[in-house]
Amino acid sequence: MYHAYNSRPIPKPARRRREFKPLALIICLVLLIGGYTLYAALRPLPEPKTVLTPPVVPAQVTVNIPWPKSGSAEQSAYGADGYGLLASSSTIETPTPTASIAKVMTVLAVLQQKPLKPGEQGPTITFTAADAALYGKYIAMDGSAVQVSAGDTMTEYQAIQTLLLPSANNIADSLATWAFGSMDAYTTYANSYARSLHMNGTKITDASGFSKLTVSTASDLVKLGDAALDKPVITQVISQQSAVIPGISTVYNTNKLLGQSGVFGIKTGNTDEAGGCFLGAADVAVGSRTIRVITAVIGAPDLASALRDTLPLIQSTPSQFQTLHVVRAGQNVGTVSTDWGSSSPVVASKNIDTLAWAGTTLPALTTTSDPKSLSKAKSTVGSISLDFQGRKEASDLVLSKDLAAPTLWWRLTHPL
Repeated sequence: MYHAYNSRPIPKPARRRREFKPLALIICLVLLIGGYTLYAALRPLPEPKTVLTPPVVPAQVTVNIPWPKSGSAEQSAYGADGYGLLASSSTIETPTPTASIAKVMTVLAVLQQKPLKPGEQGPTITFTAADAALYGKYIAMDGSAVQVSAGDTMTEYQAIQTLLLPSANNIADSLATWAFGSMDAYTTYANSYARSLHMNGTKITDASGFSKLTVSTASDLVKLGDAALDKPVITQVISQQSAVIPGISTVYNTNKLLGQSGVFGIKTGNTDEAGGCFLGAADVAVGSRTIRVITAVIGAPDLASALRDTLPLIQSTPSQFQTLHVVRAGQNVGTVSTDWGSSSPVVASKNIDTLAWAGTTLPALTTTSDPKSLSKAKSTVGSISLDFQGRKEASDLVLSKDLAAPTLWWRLTHPL
């Protein structure tokens, strides 16, 4: 038997111990913390939130128009240039004869076909035997007319003067036929034009208004007057007391209110069927502004009544309008706030005021732009605007103070 002596176990190789390296760990932590801190300090900030509360200006005054009370058949309406129709004496209006106020439509239609600029006389009209016969026709019916003979001439401007000043029925027919070729062509055009002006209660059957079948409403006539005042030639003629028509005669304005309470037009009318009618226009001072008022009174007992009943409507104008302060400079209209707790009121940079019809409520429109996270005072963050009766006004909306920067601690504790 074999015996081994002095045998020893073979030792296993010793494992190497890893040395602990605190410096490397510290460096890693420093890099990690430094990197996060740099990220937190430089990352884009969340956008501020803008909340606007635009002002709504409530009505402050109640409309109180002194409507005429001359008769049950009388209709009245009130408007203003740039504002349109504002009120009428009755909610339901029955179309009634217009008398010579229809000549305003005649002149408007003719000017659409044969435009004139202020100072221009326009083409010459040569009257025919048929035109001369119209004078006798209207005189026989007790209508207003200016005598012309075959071969007489008149410029377009002079013809308009004879329509709007002495209210010559015969010249209205002649002018319409000259411009459109026939009375039927004129009435077709005039009715279409009336519809374009939203004169839905109006029907035109002649150029002079002498026919009882040419009818309208007070509200429609205010719309007609508003359109007429857009024509400089018409506003020039209606304010004339008289005019010399060479070779014909001197003609005089039938509007006896000219110059009273700012009245400068527009047209009178009077027939047995229509009663007294007056489409008026007047410039009335309201505060620092001038309102161009348009009134219509039709179906009055006579022309004198229609003229008399118009004056209170015009004279009431200053009490029918109000200056509304939509927003004041420095007025708070909102807030800009940040996620880190900084905020600033939003204020208007200037006043917005407007002259409005009494009883009007005006909502202002606001728009916002994105403010920067660290916007300074006076930075624009939007605008407030008012578009009323064709007049547009606006004010910038600005910060009233700086938006403060977030603290480093906030940045570190809000990684996203």
